[in-house]
Amino acid sequence: MRFEGVGVRYPGADRDAIAEATLDLEPGMFAVLLGPSGCGKSTLVRTANRLVPPARGRVEIDGVDIATVDAVALRRSIGYVIQAVGLFPHMSVAENIAVVPRLLGWPSQRIAHRVDELLELVRLDPARYRTCRPRELSGGQAQRVGVARALAGEPRLLLMDEPFGAVDALVRASLQDEIVSIVRRLGTTVLFVTHDVDEALRIADCLAILHEGRIVQAAPPLDVLVHPCSEYVRALLDTDDTIRRLRLMSARQAARRRLPDDPADCPTLAPDATLYDALGRLLDGALALRVEEDEHDLGMLDLAAIRRALAKGAS
Repeated sequence: MRFEGVGVRYPGADRDAIAEATLDLEPGMFAVLLGPSGCGKSTLVRTANRLVPPARGRVEIDGVDIATVDAVALRRSIGYVIQAVGLFPHMSVAENIAVVPRLLGWPSQRIAHRVDELLELVRLDPARYRTCRPRELSGGQAQRVGVARALAGEPRLLLMDEPFGAVDALVRASLQDEIVSIVRRLGTTVLFVTHDVDEALRIADCLAILHEGRIVQAAPPLDVLVHPCSEYVRALLDTDDTIRRLRLMSARQAARRRLPDDPADCPTLAPDATLYDALGRLLDGALALRVEEDEHDLGMLDLAAIRRALAKGAS
């Protein structure tokens, strides 16, 4: 999808809520809009399903200007998850998930299969949760159902506006991991809104920083941390925090090709583990770690290798 020169000004406002926003998202990309309250994140997301019509510019999905598409049909083709979840209290979990497929005219057998498939995808046992009412769910379970409902119509685009803001930190981390895994498996493009820097850095493929209605920088998270475009971005992300960089770098990136003389004495580490994980293992007493994938050694990792990776990333 693409935002091209999008501008929004609410009636009576003395400045634009969104000013000349341009952003390109590749199919399957997980893009996060980050910034403080009032910077325009939610407004920009709502232009994508025409809940907020832009005064200027255009929004394209699959190369089609959404202003030329029927608004109801557009919204049925886009998944939408908000913090309040918004499950219908008089409907069961299965009925909530089935709302869009029913509106799309799917046959009942296909809908039933899709409901069970999605419940399994969000780690809720269909036999147990299919007939539950929203009041019987915890906050984390309700959010899982909200995600399942948003994905029910097989949308290519999923909009998520502060979806995990109301759940506790432990559940939030689990939901973050699950939604990233799910949408990558499905190939869904995601536009995700948050004001939480750590959440944004953890899940984003593309991080778009907003300030007073403008997208001031858009790039992969590590690129933004290493090369912030302004003092505003530097302060917002606290780019001097080395730990944040370690969380975004993998063992595969930093492993030396030379192995220790006796690699059997070194604990193993998966190549996709972060350098933050590696540092913890080293501080626990390991002199070096063997980065291993499918029983093949990719190299070794020690404190010197981590320092080199950080220095290389900062250059």
